[in-house]
Amino acid sequence: MTKVVYRDRYLRTPGAEILADLLQGGFLDSQSQIIISTVEDKDTRDAVALKNQLTKVFTQLQPNKNNLKVEVKICDRIYEIPHNRIYEIPHSRVLEIQRQDGQQYKVIFDMGMTSLAKERGKYHVRYSSYVVVEKTVLEEMRSVASLH
Repeated sequence: MTKVVYRDRYLRTPGAEILADLLQGGFLDSQSQIIISTVEDKDTRDAVALKNQLTKVFTQLQPNKNNLKVEVKICDRIYEIPHNRIYEIPHSRVLEIQRQDGQQYKVIFDMGMTSLAKERGKYHVRYSSYVVVEKTVLEEMRSVASLH
């Protein structure tokens, strides 16, 4: 994989550990980019501490700090419209994976990583929900492949 992006406004250490565990397996190398985005807890205002915790978890996957980016948005960036709240990070959780061959996968989760539980070494779904998977091939990769 060349790039992994995960956006989840509720991501905390337990969910990050599950995601890191699921991404293990030699798919990433020192050049793979990992980008994680979440929002601090509005009650504890813990952006710095949360960023440090998540960085520690994902450093296991990507020790090359130049290719690891953990973003924790400040709660003040949430703005109100009457009877509606708009967040910089949408409610759905999104995992984007880009492979070296140009294929991209976008996985949209209604619930985050903590909707999974690990028992006897295997994950299972704890709560009924939905997942949407989109697969695309980057156009420029197709044209490069056709030139060879």
